[in-house]
Amino acid sequence: METKITDPAMLKAILTYCRERRIPMWVVHTPPLSKIGGFSCELLSIDGATSKTRIANGDVRTVMTDEIHARGRL
Repeated sequence: METKITDPAMLKAILTYCRERRIPMWVVHTPPLSKIGGFSCELLSIDGATSKTRIANGDVRTVMTDEIHARGRL
């Protein structure tokens, strides 16, 4: 069963694991007013309430951590 991972500590732990293995970590960013749902982006860092992500065109954006989640099996 697939699960939404939203806990910042868990996201940070997964990001650390991925960085050590040079694997990009993909998350879904869902802005609060989005009518189309979320979109995939690469998680670069988590700094408390904000996170840095890279979108498909290469732009780096700062988003709210509570607007992102990873999908996985726990």
